[in-house]
Amino acid sequence: MIVVSDTSAINNLASINQLDLLRQLYSNVVIPKAVYQELTETTFPVAGTTEVQTYDWISTSSVSNQLLVELLQNELDCGETEAIA
Repeated sequence: MIVVSDTSAINNLASINQLDLLRQLYSNVVIPKAVYQELTETTFPVAGTTEVQTYDWISTSSVSNQLLVELLQNELDCGETEAIA
């Protein structure tokens, strides 16, 4: 099963030291590039930054359905948009 996560799930679980729950439930988690960027391209470290860069069970993927991304961007942020698409 492929599981795609947005930023909030990674950030919130990492902030309470429970990110491993995702690995226990799903073995592998895919995050879109926008989620990776939201967690790593900040002026200060946020919970989940190191984890998405180092955990081998979290992988980053590009979104293939750009039309859906464009349609959703008016309502959602980039990470949520790409996770849905």
